[in-house]
Amino acid sequence: PRVGYAMTTEGHYLVGDAADASVYAALRALIPHQAYLVVEPEAWVAVLDEIWDNPFARRHERKSYRLASAHMPGWRAQIPDGYVPERVDAAFLARTDLRHHDEIAERAAEWPSVDDFLARGFGFCIVHGDTIASRCIADCVVDRRCEVGVGTEPAHRRRGLGSAVVAAAVEHCVQSGFTHVGWHCLRSNRGSIAVAERTGFRHVADYAAYSAVLPAENPGDLTEAECIDWALHYERASDAIGWYAFFAAGAWALAGDRARSLRNVQRLLDNGWRGRPQWLERNWMFASMQADPAFQQQIAALRAAQETA
Repeated sequence: PRVGYAMTTEGHYLVGDAADASVYAALRALIPHQAYLVVEPEAWVAVLDEIWDNPFARRHERKSYRLASAHMPGWRAQIPDGYVPERVDAAFLARTDLRHHDEIAERAAEWPSVDDFLARGFGFCIVHGDTIASRCIADCVVDRRCEVGVGTEPAHRRRGLGSAVVAAAVEHCVQSGFTHVGWHCLRSNRGSIAVAERTGFRHVADYAAYSAVLPAENPGDLTEAECIDWALHYERASDAIGWYAFFAAGAWALAGDRARSLRNVQRLLDNGWRGRPQWLERNWMFASMQADPAFQQQIAALRAAQETA
């Protein structure tokens, strides 16, 4: 074989001879419109429009890190009062009393099975009362190699929780004999980069992905001008594929233009969008919109329409 293509929970990967036009049609039928696509070599970029039915995808700059040394052996002592570190085991996955627990369950469900995650994967959370405040979950494990992902709820940031929960996972990896612990993030995610470097990860490579999703994971990752550029891009895309208005609304919210954000949400509602109300309530792009009565009315209208459908 001269071309290889892999679909994973973390992205879609295309390698091999980009000049082999005999596979273009098969790739175009295989690669989903919503793929998060990484290609190697760069020659594939010149033929993306021939192998992929997504004219709205753009380049995302990304960074790759690898664990070099464990920098936080005393991480437990650095966790603030009221926060409790917990291992993601079968008992933790069975709990129903924790806010954001569904996000952990969804991560485990991305594995071949939850039992497979419990047998080969790992995860750690820091809990505050009835809320999972921070988490570090194994994205994938192959033999003694693994990749991890981290996230902290906005209300609990700037307290060292991200570093502490990653340190817990790193400690587990070292004790379990992992020889490679990897970390990937967007170049725009300064918070993720800071946590990686603080906990012993070393930058090893820059690379690119191609996608039509926003290349950001937090408010402030992109400048106002970048958000406006993406919002306009999504509005053009929504003329062809209606659900891109969701991303247009999110980008306008990040740019501080509530009126245009509301306008795009209304486009979704008017066109019978089948998205979940929680996508508007919990997506980080819409954090600034949550106190807007008009936005809440739109969410209520979406929920009512789906309950009567």
